[in-house]
Formats: sequence, C-alpha cells, structure tokens
Amino acid sequence: MLARMDLILACARTHLGKEQCDRIASLVAAESDWPGVVRAARDHGVAPLVHRALERVSPNALPDGARAELRACFRASHFRSAAMIRQLLRMTSMLEEHGIPALAFKGFALAARAYRDVALRQPTDLDILVHEQAFRASLDLFLRRGYSQGPVDDDRASRYAPDSDHAVLLIPPEGEGSVAIDLHRKLMPTSFVGRLDMERTWRRHEWLDLCGARVRCLRAEDELVYLCVHGSKSWWHRLSWVCDVAETLESHGDLDWEDVTSIARRARASRMLWLGVLLAHELLSAPVPDEVVTRARMDRSIQALATRVSSGILPGAWTRHDELERVRFHHALADGPRERMRHLFHVTRHFAQPNELDRAALALPRALDPLYYGVRALRLTRRYASRLARPRAS
Repeated sequence: MLARMDLILACARTHLGKEQCDRIASLVAAESDWPGVVRAARDHGVAPLVHRALERVSPNALPDGARAELRACFRASHFRSAAMIRQLLRMTSMLEEHGIPALAFKGFALAARAYRDVALRQPTDLDILVHEQAFRASLDLFLRRGYSQGPVDDDRASRYAPDSDHAVLLIPPEGEGSVAIDLHRKLMPTSFVGRLDMERTWRRHEWLDLCGARVRCLRAEDELVYLCVHGSKSWWHRLSWVCDVAETLESHGDLDWEDVTSIARRARASRMLWLGVLLAHELLSAPVPDEVVTRARMDRSIQALATRVSSGILPGAWTRHDELERVRFHHALADGPRERMRHLFHVTRHFAQPNELDRAALALPRALDPLYYGVRALRLTRRYASRLARPRAS
C-alpha cells in the first residue's frame, strides 16, 4: 500500500525533472496492484495528474486496463471542466451585471493559475465569493434563476461545525448544468479556528483571464493562506489539497513571504500555514524557502502533526473522520490560548444545539422545544458511550 502511494506522490505534480521521471519509472516497474493505484488516485482527486505523469514517463509499462481507466478519468475531467467553466462564467457575469462583485476561488481560478491546465484539477462544485452585504441579493438571484438551496443540517454536516454561516450550497435546475455552486459570504465558518480578514481580502483581489473572460480571484499570498486553512479544516485527508498548496508554491516563485506570514498571523492561522507548507515540501518537494521550512520545523507540535497527517494520507486511513478526533486536531492548530478557548466555545455550542435528528427522535409540540436540548444530550451520551464500549483493535 505504501509503495502504491509512493508512486502516486511521485506523479502528483505538474513539474517533473529527470530525477523524478527516473523514480516514477522505477516505481512503475515494481508496481503490481494497478487497480489499487487507480482507485487511490481517484479517491485522492489526483487521477489527471497521475495519468499525465505516467503517459510522459512509462506509457507502455502500464496494463491496458489501468491505462484506459486513467485516460478516461483525464478525458472526463477535460470535458467536465469545459462545461463547469462556462457555468462559472455565466454565474459571475450574472452577478456582475447586477452590480455584485463576484470572486472565483479554488476550482478553476486555482487550476488556471497554479496548474496551468484546468483539466489537471478536479473540482466537484463551483466556489463563488460575494460581499457579506450582497449575499442576500446574490442568493435571491440564484433562487429566481431556478437554483434550490441544498441541505445544511443533515447528519454528516451536523456532526461537527455548521457551514451555513459562511456559505450555502445551491443545486442547479435541470438544463442549467449538473454542477452545484457554493455561494460564500466568508471564506471560513465563524466556528472554525482562524479568521481571514474579508475586507482586506477584497481590497487586494486580482483579475484572471479565464477562457477569454476576466474573473476576480484571490491574490496569491491570500490564496496560499486560505489553502492551508482549508486543508486543515478538512484534516488534509485528500492529497489533492496538499497538491494545491504545492502547485501554488511552484507557480508563484515571487511570493512575498513577509506578507504571507503577516496574513496568517492576523488571521490567527500561523500554525495552519506552517503545517500546509511543511506537508507540501515534505510530501511533494514543493519549493519552500529554507528559512520558512526551518520556522515550521521549530515548532515540534507542527512537525508531529505533519507526521500524523502523512501517516494518515499514505495508507488512506483518514477517509472517514471521528468528530472528536477532528476537534482535537483543530484544537491543536489554534494559535494560542485565546483562539483555543474560542474554538471550544463554538464546538460546545454546536454540539449542544438540537438538530433535525433530535427532533426526529421525539416529536414534541413547539411549546416544549427547549426539551430538545435534553433529547440531544441523551442521544450524544448514547452515541459516545456505545463507541467507548466497542473493543479496540489490537
């Protein structure tokens, strides 16, 4: 399994030097579990990168089935990207025509700038950021166009931190396209550690030429910090998020690191920045200045977290999350005691807040709604008591 991930790590980059090509050729010659390679590449969102690297280095060494499946993933990504970009440009143009500045982030804005080929990154939805003050008007525009608001309180979403205070999921109508839109008013939920300065982010935004149109995008320094925060929020369980950081570092050799560290410090996200760049450097050989690597490694807890993430990514052990483990992970990334206390406050409030699952467990009249806090406490007690009672694998 580790050999399989060594091959995927060697391929999951856009720049391949001679030494890297030689390593890929050696790993290909020793690989026998090609269905596992293809499955892991897809699970980690890096199948197009793996296909591109293998076609360049050892196209005839792969079994026909594995090569055909990776080629199909790449072609599907290429055609899907074209349709998604058209939808993104229509939606940002619609907002701009109504006087609402719209900023595209992650997704194709990142793919175009960092990967230099939109087919090499596989977004599952479109992320659009609008000003907080324009969020309600933006949402109304999408609803009038036939979009519907997706669920925000299902079991999966309600297990940890609610996302509804920073974005809503919009489901497209038939004929509009098959891609959902994440409409953001902020880049991160209030409950998460780290708080990115949205007004400053908007003042510093840049313009990107995307398929003949101009769209707003994040400044590179802001984008790097955001990618490290986003990866930390999602526990870095997909290699594609590490690739995003690595490719941003590779494509922006002129990054202002003093500005980057200042952004992270103001956002109380320094530890997430150090973790993200350390993972990109250690797993994917991303070009990080020596002084930045040294600074990241000075904090032994950051090095320990990087080792922990790597040990989870390599065998694919972090594809499912235990919510309490995720709380502990996020807590360890908080910058200082004050941020840790804020994080614990939001987590405690969220866990105590009744949701639809609690209401489904017991039907009560509206006048007795406060009793659902007790129902929730009983449900959580039963859930975690049953987990503690399970025998642990030795």
